[in-house]
Amino acid sequence: LYEAAEVDGANTWQQFRHVTLPELRYVIGAIFLLRLMWTFNKFDDIFLLTGGGFGTKVLPILTVEFSFRLQDFGKGAATGMILLAMLIIFLIFYVRVIMRNVED
Repeated sequence: LYEAAEVDGANTWQQFRHVTLPELRYVIGAIFLLRLMWTFNKFDDIFLLTGGGFGTKVLPILTVEFSFRLQDFGKGAATGMILLAMLIIFLIFYVRVIMRNVED
């Protein structure tokens, strides 16, 4: 691909933009999706640094707080399902974008 781009007169920037980035699109997309899911489920750093206080009431912290501090497993399960639903929505969006690009 690089040789064909060079024969067509593409400079280094054009080779990067039109050859390298399209080839890395799926890898970058997978890394983005995995990083989004890992960040969305971040529990350990927040809990270890703040103990769930100081305005850090994110869904993973609320799930643990409802389930184990307040002994309300119904609310804990509900917040866990909300977290799961949000991640599934992101996953469906990602898969549709990737599948659309594969067909192109």
